[in-house]
Amino acid sequence: MKNRITFIFIFIALLSLCACQQENGGTRETAEKTRVFDLRKAGNEIKSLDSLFSEKLKSGDSVGLAAMYAKGAAMVSGKKEPIVGEGILSALGGWIRSSRKNNSTILFTTTDLFGDEQYLIETGMAVTRNDSLQVTSEGKYIVVWKKEEGTWKLFRDIGL
Repeated sequence: MKNRITFIFIFIALLSLCACQQENGGTRETAEKTRVFDLRKAGNEIKSLDSLFSEKLKSGDSVGLAAMYAKGAAMVSGKKEPIVGEGILSALGGWIRSSRKNNSTILFTTTDLFGDEQYLIETGMAVTRNDSLQVTSEGKYIVVWKKEEGTWKLFRDIGL
C-alpha cells in the first residue's frame, strides 16, 4: 500500500511538472508570435521618410523617389486617373521639374497615423514654399504605407 501511494504521488508530481513545462513553453511561444507593434516608432520612421521624400524631390532624384514606392503602388490626385507602375516615375519627373523651376520645398506634417506591422495609414498636410518662404500651395493627403522587406514603402499616395 505504501508503495502504491508513493507511486501515485510521484506520478502526480511528474504530471504536474510536465504540465508546467508545456504551459511555460506555450507562453513563450505565444509571446514570440504576438509581438507588440510600436506605433510611435513607426511614426518616427514615417516622419523620416516624409523628410527623405521632400529632400529627394528638392534634389531632383526621381529614381530615388520612385524607389520609395512599393510594388503595385498607385498615386491618385484629384479627379485624375490613378498613376501606377512606371507611370509613377514619369509623374514624379514632372513634379520635380515643376518644383525645381519654382525652387520649391515641400513640408509634410502628419496629422494622424494608425495601422499595424504590415500597413500604416497616414493623413496629413503638405505645404509647398518657394525660396522666399512664401506658401505656393497647400493640400491634404492620405498615404497607405506598406512594409516590404523590412522597409516602409508608399503603397497608395492620395492627394486631396
